[in-house]
Amino acid sequence: NAGFRFLSGAGNETTLPNQTSGAVFSDTLKLQAVQDENGVCTGLFTGNHDIDLSQENVEPGGTNGLNFTDDGAIIAKHSSVSSTTLNFGAQSIAIIPTPIYHDAGQIRLRASYDQASVTMLSGSSNTFWVSPAELQVSASLGGTALNAATANATVTHEAGGDFDLRVTALNSLGVITQNYSPGQIQLMLTRTGPILTGSVDGNLRYGGGSMIAASVSPAFQNATLTAFSSGVSAYNAAQYSEVGLLNLDIQDSNYASANIVIPATAINIGRFIPDYFTQTVVDDGYFIATCNASTAYAAYSGQMDEATNSIGAISYLTNPVLAITAHNTQGNITQNYFDDYMKLSASDINLTVPNVDQSAVGADSNQLSLTAVMSNGILSQTNLTASSNRTALPKGTL
Repeated sequence: NAGFRFLSGAGNETTLPNQTSGAVFSDTLKLQAVQDENGVCTGLFTGNHDIDLSQENVEPGGTNGLNFTDDGAIIAKHSSVSSTTLNFGAQSIAIIPTPIYHDAGQIRLRASYDQASVTMLSGSSNTFWVSPAELQVSASLGGTALNAATANATVTHEAGGDFDLRVTALNSLGVITQNYSPGQIQLMLTRTGPILTGSVDGNLRYGGGSMIAASVSPAFQNATLTAFSSGVSAYNAAQYSEVGLLNLDIQDSNYASANIVIPATAINIGRFIPDYFTQTVVDDGYFIATCNASTAYAAYSGQMDEATNSIGAISYLTNPVLAITAHNTQGNITQNYFDDYMKLSASDINLTVPNVDQSAVGADSNQLSLTAVMSNGILSQTNLTASSNRTALPKGTL
């Protein structure tokens, strides 16, 4: 009766604890060769011996994934083995130097020895979990990171438009852990702009039809991402419904159902802008025709204002009014298009200058030509109709 057992730490614990991928084991990893002498467990080896070591994938199984290394040397996947020289000292215990498992998952370590003087010895550790060091989240489109953090950022994306949302499991060395399978993924979505009274919470579509609402005081919520493949969850139809800025954090709150938390560094996403505007005539306005102080509401085509002789006699008594409304790609009004996030200015509104009378025809059967002096109007988030009491308009409407 003889064999190997794996030990951990100064107390030579026989149960190896869970570890972090890409990092040297948290406690010293040891291998002990023992035999039964009349019911007493005694040491078997002293000095250097070539031991066959292997690492077994338990969950997921198979031989895929990154390597287990011992002092930088790759240890074979079970059932292959790697011969490793270990020095056995007191109590027939050898230290396995700088053990690192570079991937994620549940694994087991195995040892064996078969030489002429000793019949086949073998032993294995308990199964234990190795978790990614962190999750990395990114939002991008066409290779450009959508990472704006201010209302004046030049990086923009249309509200409701598709973008790429990617979550990657990494080990301590920044390498993707191919065998990672999530436990309980959680998201926390903060609306970082706008945050004024009257602003609303938009919805982030993060996978399939799954949605999470933004909040100015969020908490982590359970979420189901697109399935991980080779350590990456990728979703190319992520959408945010509103104008503004986001901050997204993610964690695996219960990896392997072992209360292992895998954190991430939160990222900024934005700046989201309207996809398009619609225009509606609210008030056609009202013409006045005055050529001098004694006449009103009467003028001939082509007649000039006698006071200045520089403008026509026909002008607006009451200005026309347009309602301009911002929408996302789904056609919904983006209610957060106001204040610092409302970038439209009066000079951005192009007026088509009329050059003919649309109904009057001259003796030559041609529409009568005309000239017009157009000026920028007032662009406001307040109702500007003649009958208005100047109340605020609904958010997203100018």
